[in-house]
Amino acid sequence: MPLTLLHGDPSVARWMGSGQPLSWTQCAAWVQVSQANQARRGYAYSAVIERVSGEFIGGAGLVHPTRRGAGGTVTEPPGPVELIYALSPSRWGRGLASEMVGALLNWGAARHGLDEVIATVMPDNLASQAVLRRAGFEWLFTQPDADEDLVATWRWRAPALASSQADRT
Repeated sequence: MPLTLLHGDPSVARWMGSGQPLSWTQCAAWVQVSQANQARRGYAYSAVIERVSGEFIGGAGLVHPTRRGAGGTVTEPPGPVELIYALSPSRWGRGLASEMVGALLNWGAARHGLDEVIATVMPDNLASQAVLRRAGFEWLFTQPDADEDLVATWRWRAPALASSQADRT
């Protein structure tokens, strides 16, 4: 499964969640969750295929972060959609992440009316922070996550929303 090759790669995994590579079983479960989200919401984490070669080069999507509640049940907290993405290290440094992020934000706003999207990034992942900054995200705060790892939260607002709120100040 290409997703296992991507998220099982330690150089990719170091920037996600616990920093540990994902197993085939974890990736298969992620595919099922993504398929359910796509059916329910019209968006999810999806494969990124290079146009020219037809190769799987990464994954990207708009998701709703989930949390485990009482008894292990998975809940979706209210709040903004989260942008997530990962590229194969062989594709790093070519501007593809910026292209993916911009396209996802524009598509999410136009097709689904999303006016706010968040992204979480490890504070030392300067490349992803630069991608977010170029896409119009603003840094909100950095705080420990459930595993006590520091995570920076960034927010993007659709241009119409951002300008209308700026007019009020």
